[in-house]
Amino acid sequence: MKVFKLGRLSLAMASAFGFAGVAHGQVVINDTLTGGHSLFNWKALNGACLTAGDNSLTPSDGTQLTPSTSALTIPKCSGLSYYTNAGSTLMGGVNGSLPDPTGQGALRLTNGDTGTGSNGNNQTGAVVSNFTFPTTEGL
Repeated sequence: MKVFKLGRLSLAMASAFGFAGVAHGQVVINDTLTGGHSLFNWKALNGACLTAGDNSLTPSDGTQLTPSTSALTIPKCSGLSYYTNAGSTLMGGVNGSLPDPTGQGALRLTNGDTGTGSNGNNQTGAVVSNFTFPTTEGL
């Protein structure tokens, strides 16, 4: 009978401390987007691009977070048809022009404008995940 009580006590203590020693699996998405390519399988839409991009391929590591084979996930901004077809001049950059040096870039969603022109008007851009991740522990 004492063993039974000890077992209940152990269970009660573990519950009270929330099973602190149990690790929960979480998906961590850590992609700085400052280099030549993304580390994950993103789908770029419209004007989304990397200011330091070099159109190198995102490698596959065999997980669902990367493409099944090496692929271009987010293109470089320089020469992106979304902007060149609109006659836009790419604005900004760490040194005032693009491309940015590797490691100093950013994810660009739309172009900017320095005056009252239409260089950056009515533009859209987004990236969405081409991979799934569990939402049972929130986003």
